[in-house]
Amino acid sequence: MLQIDSGEDAQEEFGWKLVHGDVFRPPRKGMLLSVLLGSGTQVFCMSLITLGKNCVLHQKPRGGDDGDTKSTSLAKII
Repeated sequence: MLQIDSGEDAQEEFGWKLVHGDVFRPPRKGMLLSVLLGSGTQVFCMSLITLGKNCVLHQKPRGGDDGDTKSTSLAKII
């Protein structure tokens, strides 16, 4: 049998028993959550990839950066 030595351990054990039902409970609209999370992740990753690719590949060789590359990349995404 498990013996609890201190009050802190007892409080920790008691607190976990109160919230364990909420921690492992499935979401009410799980399919909607997964669709929104997946779509948002895809849009975010593709935006980063597009901006990164355009910033690396479309740099001007003479070194002048007038902001044209970044605004063009942002316009392509939108």
